Amino acid sequence: QTALIGGGQSGALGEMSLAHAGILFLDEILEYQRNILECLRVPLESGAIQLSRGGFSFELPAHVWLIAASNICPCGGRGDIAQSCDCTDTQMRAYRRRIWTALICVWKYYRCVELFFKKKPPSAQKRRKY
Repeated sequence: QTALIGGGQSGALGEMSLAHAGILFLDEILEYQRNILECLRVPLESGAIQLSRGGFSFELPAHVWLIAASNICPCGGRGDIAQSCDCTDTQMRAYRRRIWTALICVWKYYRCVELFFKKKPPSAQKRRKY
């Protein structure tokens, strides 16, 4: 949490402040602990991080474009030709709910992108000889 938001004993900058006026990319965002996802909400809404340490209070800039990626299911196999998915519908809902309840209200844009290859990739298919 300190690495992402900032703070600690020395009041160090976190990734959100270091990415100020740029892009912060979080891969596998649904694997983050819920309290970490929740602490992103206020900085994303306000564009700043308020820190208080040792009687001092200061504000760090945090205007970022948050781009996040994650698998569509906990096992990572749904829609993948190389592995099968054993996740139940209940597991899928619980997995996706982690992001919906934590951050979806502050996101400006949301886009779910499916895998590109539902079949074997073109390079793996036999090609016709003409």
